[in-house]
Amino acid sequence: MSLNLQDSEPPPQPGKYTTGVGIFLGLLLTLGLHLLQLALIPLAYTNERIFNEKIFLPFYFFGFTQLLYMLPVIFHFQRRNERGLMIGLIIGASLTFILGLPVAGFGYFCAGKGFQ
Repeated sequence: MSLNLQDSEPPPQPGKYTTGVGIFLGLLLTLGLHLLQLALIPLAYTNERIFNEKIFLPFYFFGFTQLLYMLPVIFHFQRRNERGLMIGLIIGASLTFILGLPVAGFGYFCAGKGFQ
């Protein structure tokens, strides 16, 4: 058994956006995906009344529902070795989750379901 370094795969090349620009673009992409989710929420409830309580459910759990679209995008940029974009997406998702917890709690208590 000899170690042949010539046949081994070369290390992956760094992506195009590896600096602070990539992180900023990742944060912008996170914001864009969040706005797209907000725009698509009414389409999920076309058969329901517009002011039904169920329509606000994704707003209460926005930090959790973002995982449905953020994780595939993060893994996509990980495969492309775009470290800056990936870090920006992770920071944006984390901030959304942390800031979304008070909104979920406020909505839960305003709906009359808290402290009963």
